[in-house]
Amino acid sequence: MEGVPELADEESRVEAQEEDVPEDEDMQDPPPPQPAPLANAWMGWTIVLWFPQSDPRAFFHEHLVLTLNRYYPDLQTTLEYCCTEYRHPLRRSLWDVELIVKTLDATKGIRRVE
Repeated sequence: MEGVPELADEESRVEAQEEDVPEDEDMQDPPPPQPAPLANAWMGWTIVLWFPQSDPRAFFHEHLVLTLNRYYPDLQTTLEYCCTEYRHPLRRSLWDVELIVKTLDATKGIRRVE
């Protein structure tokens, strides 16, 4: 047969295997899940803000204050804790704690966040 190119043995096996695979809908990848609307994602959650006073005898608070005073004596730092509690009636609470370090701005006479 002239003019008809012959396939190599490996190529003919690959084509034969590809033809044997049925195209079934179950074998296709499922579509990616759609994100829930933001309103439904927060349904049931409540947020409570806490601004606790620091206990000067608390171990880590005391060491942080001593470290700041030793390395930065001129800054006159104060520490403020802001705790956010995320509550849900069916799930456990989640906490987020933020430590704010404020220093005295000598030119304006007010405290500012560092």
